[in-house]
Amino acid sequence: MPKRQSAYFKATQGTAVQPEGEPAQEKTPSHSDTVTQRVKVDKKTSFYLSDAQKKKLNDLEAECWQRFSKKINRNEIVRFLIDGCSLETLQALIDSKEEE
Repeated sequence: MPKRQSAYFKATQGTAVQPEGEPAQEKTPSHSDTVTQRVKVDKKTSFYLSDAQKKKLNDLEAECWQRFSKKINRNEIVRFLIDGCSLETLQALIDSKEEE
């Protein structure tokens, strides 16, 4: 009995070669096939927060759930803030660094 191919192997190796004499069958992808074909494009990044910053981030996450009954995690909050940031919005940070 041949070894069963993993879903990862199937997803990364493309379509398998059809043995001669057997008609090709159109396969509807199963849930596990579609999950394994997703590619994670986010890259892990580490940064340090003060205790006050960490508490504020946790509070934002909790308060969002309490007020809007929507789950939003800390990663989404940070990504949103980064996406909305520009050089112009960093002016306050630049000014505070010059005062030090």
